[in-house]
Amino acid sequence: MSKSSDNLILIVDDDPLHREMLTKVLSNKGYSVTATEEVMEALLEIASKNIDLIISDIEMPTVTGFQLKKFLTRKKISIPVVFLSSHDGMGIQLMGEELGAVAFLSKPVDSVDLLETVGKILAGT
Repeated sequence: MSKSSDNLILIVDDDPLHREMLTKVLSNKGYSVTATEEVMEALLEIASKNIDLIISDIEMPTVTGFQLKKFLTRKKISIPVVFLSSHDGMGIQLMGEELGAVAFLSKPVDSVDLLETVGKILAGT
């Protein structure tokens, strides 16, 4: 498995406190993290950096996490996406899976679950 710092994780979440918490947890484990508050800003990051994993909120004011994943699929950009949502119903999880998300985490995100999920995805398991 490659070192954590070799992997760049993009967080897309309109909630500044949640974005900060995710960044802190991942950074403390040695991951390189970049964070944006909305999808258009995230697309600039994706275009200019070698992103290994995207962790995206689903519900955001202008463009949703689902719309981000649809765009990536349409453009054949194959970066794994983990969806975050405060709604943990099966319907929203199934929609994420149908779009090709590799995982789904409920908000508030448990840091142990986050690190376990990210570790498995980046290790390719």
